[in-house]
Amino acid sequence: MVEDDGASARLAAMVLRVVHAEVTHAATATEATRLVAGGLRPAIVLLDLDLPDLSGLHLVKVLRALDDTREVPIVAVTASGADFGERAARLAGCDGYVSKPIDVATFAATVAGFLRPTWTRPIAAVPAPAAPLGVGHQAVLAALPK
Repeated sequence: MVEDDGASARLAAMVLRVVHAEVTHAATATEATRLVAGGLRPAIVLLDLDLPDLSGLHLVKVLRALDDTREVPIVAVTASGADFGERAARLAGCDGYVSKPIDVATFAATVAGFLRPTWTRPIAAVPAPAAPLGVGHQAVLAALPK
């Protein structure tokens, strides 16, 4: 996840960790690029478009140019104007767009919907959550990496 707002990053990570997702956080585009250069191979990139050091749209182009992240789904998660933000994100190469504030009831399922089928595993391999997560949580559990 590339997000400069600490509260937004903590909330998104908390929601994803409930379904046993492993979350790595970068607060800047530079930090995200260093993580990838250092060997991080994300299953998905959740990206704020408004970063302090570089436009998230520019980071999409950088990630698309790298062999190790070329095919990784990138989802813009941003408070940018819905129509402009989504259109710009898709033109830059994002696979999807989620508006902030995130909906904690549906965020994990939305993220799981962008994962490539080759990165999923059988539902039996993932422990069930301690509390019900709502409709579709079984699909989320099956799709998100641990």
